[in-house]
Formats: sequence, C-alpha cells, structure tokens
Amino acid sequence: MFNKIKIYLAVSICLLGLSSLVTAAEGDAEQLMTTLTADDQTAFDTATTDVAEAESMVLIAISEGTAPISAYADSVADVDASQSELETATENLNSSQGSLDSIQADFIAAQEQLDTAITDEDIATAKASLEAAQIYLSQSITELESLQTIADSLKTEYDNALILLNQNGIDMLAAQEVISQTESALNEANGILSLVQAEFDATQNLLNQLSEDQIEALSKSLKNVAEGKLIVNIDSSDLQIIVDNSYTKNEIKSLTKAFEKEARMLVIAAGLAASGQEDQARAMEIKAEREKQKFLLKAELSATKAANKATKKVAKKIAKEAKKVKKAKKVKKAKKAVKKAKKSNN
Repeated sequence: MFNKIKIYLAVSICLLGLSSLVTAAEGDAEQLMTTLTADDQTAFDTATTDVAEAESMVLIAISEGTAPISAYADSVADVDASQSELETATENLNSSQGSLDSIQADFIAAQEQLDTAITDEDIATAKASLEAAQIYLSQSITELESLQTIADSLKTEYDNALILLNQNGIDMLAAQEVISQTESALNEANGILSLVQAEFDATQNLLNQLSEDQIEALSKSLKNVAEGKLIVNIDSSDLQIIVDNSYTKNEIKSLTKAFEKEARMLVIAAGLAASGQEDQARAMEIKAEREKQKFLLKAELSATKAANKATKKVAKKIAKEAKKVKKAKKVKKAKKAVKKAKKSNN
C-alpha cells in the first residue's frame, strides 16, 4: 500500500513538472511573440491609424463632393431645358418670318392693284385691301420683333447655362479627383495594414514550428532586449532561417546578438541625428549594419559547419553499413563455396 502511494506521488510530481514546463514554454512563446513583433506592433498601430484617417478623408471628400456633383447634374438638366426652349423659339421665329414674307407679298400685290385701278370702285377695293395688308404687315412685324426678343433672351440664357455647366463640370472633376485620391490613399493604407498583419501571422506560424529548445534559446537570448524594451528588427524571414537550417542554441545566440547590436547602435545613431550630428549618425548606422552582418555570418557559418558535420556523419554511417553488407556478401559467398566443396568430396 505504502509503495503504491509512493508511486502515485512520484507520478503526480512528474505530471506537475511537465505541466510547469509546458506552461513555461507557452509563456516563453508568448513573450517571444511580443518581443519579435514590437516593431510590427508600432507599424500596425500606425497603419491602423492611417486606415482610420484615410476612411475619414474619403467620407469627407464624398460629402464635400456631393454638392458640385449635384450642381453639375442640375446644370446638364438646365442646359437641356434651355436648349429645348431655344429651339422652340427659333422654330416660332422662323414660322413668323415665313408669315411676314407672305403678308409682305400680299401688301405688294395690293399696292400694285391700287396702282392699276381705274374705276372708283376698283380704287376703293384696292385701298381697302392695301389697308388690311398694311395692318397685317404691321402686326406681323411686331410679332416677329417680339419673337426675336424672346429668342435672343433664350439664347443668352442658353449661353449662360453652358458657361455654368462648364464651370460646374470643372468643379465636379476636381471633386471626383479628390475622392479618387482619398480612395487610393485608403487602398494603400489597407495594403500596408494587410502586409503588417501578414507579418504577424507569419511570425506566429514560424514560432509554432520551432522546437522547445529553440524557443528557450530565443527567449534567453532576447531577455535583455525584452527587459530593456529595445526594439529589434527580427522578422519572419529570420525565423524562417532558424527553421530551415535547424539553428541550435549557439546559432540563435549569434543571430539575436546581431540584431541586438544593430538596435542599440541605431538608438545611438538616432540620438546623434537628433542633436544635429548627421555625419556621426550616418557612420553609426553603417557600423550597426556591419556588426549585424558579422554576427549573422557567424551564425550561418556555424550552422553550415554543423550541417557538414552531420552530413559527414551520415555518409560515414552509410559507408559503414555498406561495408557490413559487402562483408556479409563475402561471408555468404564463402559459405556457398565451402558447401559446394563438401558436396564434391562426397
């Protein structure tokens, strides 16, 4: 009974230990995600703000563009209506001009009739016709002048409507251009936000592919960075290198050191630039890049060396196995020879 209790306690302790390890590993992974995406978080916050501002600018542009776009549509309708009225007035004017020409012909005929009249009766008739023609002619001229005035007025209205249409067209195009520009800015902001989100997703996916040892090595190597709130530029492509090349603790340490050195030197460079020391700041940036590349190369060479060593080990193992197979074949062949010899002697 006592032994069973001891075994139960031992198993429970082991399970608690494993649970603690799992919890610690999960904590390391979460902390790594925070540390590795610190620069992305800043970019994400900026991109989110840019998207919100761009959306606001689009709404403002649409709101402000409603009036000129509506005014242009009204101008089109006004021009169409004015043109229709002018065409009607022109038709009436042409019709009146035709009537006037006919009345003028009647007046000339009446005048000729009076000139050729001989008898008093003919003269009286001709005078009456001429007076009637005179009245019609006068009325026709008055009507024509009135219609001409209306046509001239409508022509002026039509010309003014065309001028307003052109001006409203310019304003509408300007409003549409502003809307187009703000929409392009919104699309660009959304594109940047999508890229940042994709980097978040890629980082999380690659962290899930790392072994517990790699997670622990990364966590320890970046401990000072996390505590010092230093932002390092380790992105998903760098994690991909760790995954693809099976980086060990030493390679991971060199890689993180490369970016930590770069980050610290860039902070110094930013301080120099802020104080107006542009040349020194640029020199520090160059040094930061050089130091980063030096440690990245160190990690790469170490991984290559380890890979070559592993390859040689595998090759050696294969050669050893081949040698065993070859020896086994020789032994088998010798046994056959002995067996055959014994058979011949018998």
